[in-house]
Amino acid sequence: MGTPTAPKRLERGLFITFEGPEGGGKSTQVAWLSQRLQEEGYAVVATREPGGTPLGEGIRNLLIDPQYEKMEPLTELLLFEAARVQHIQELIEPSLRAGKIVLCDRFYDSTLAYQGARSLSWPKIVHLNQICVGSCQPQLTFLLDLDYEAGRQRLAQRCQDDPSQLDRIEREQRSFFEQLRQNYLALARGERGPTESRWRLLDASQPRQEVARAIWREVLPFLESRS
Repeated sequence: MGTPTAPKRLERGLFITFEGPEGGGKSTQVAWLSQRLQEEGYAVVATREPGGTPLGEGIRNLLIDPQYEKMEPLTELLLFEAARVQHIQELIEPSLRAGKIVLCDRFYDSTLAYQGARSLSWPKIVHLNQICVGSCQPQLTFLLDLDYEAGRQRLAQRCQDDPSQLDRIEREQRSFFEQLRQNYLALARGERGPTESRWRLLDASQPRQEVARAIWREVLPFLESRS
């Protein structure tokens, strides 16, 4: 039996994020892309926000717990940012320095979309993001776009045996979700800052295998340019 081949490591790490409304299939696509990349021999770290570290997962539990339905928007924002700082310093940056590919289910764009749909000012959210993120920026961001009705149908299927499984944020009103979708689309179009070049807008209502193939077609040039 031959010696196993060492994982491919890029000269510079590659940071890919997945964004979008509820029910878009981000977690599924992160898992599929992670598997495909590992089959190709790359070292991959798949993570999520909020979470990704023991502290981050603890904060996540607070953020999604329905018993905290009266959480203040600023409290929510600061908790997200605290989890993000820990995530970047403990996991994301070390992985990128080691030449690994980091796949993240949500990152700071989620804060802009979600907390931007609340009563908080956009400049305040942007400012806090900049403080907490610094130079840790994704090179590629997939927006898995899905309208409200389709997203709710998928959530209902997931929780059909127990509707109480919906977390605090998933229980928000329709107007909230429609606003956050518009926030996402504005980000992807470059209407909220000069970052549109890293965005790839995908129709998440397509079969998930089709979405996965579209993602791979976009990722491949990035891998070739960094090999």
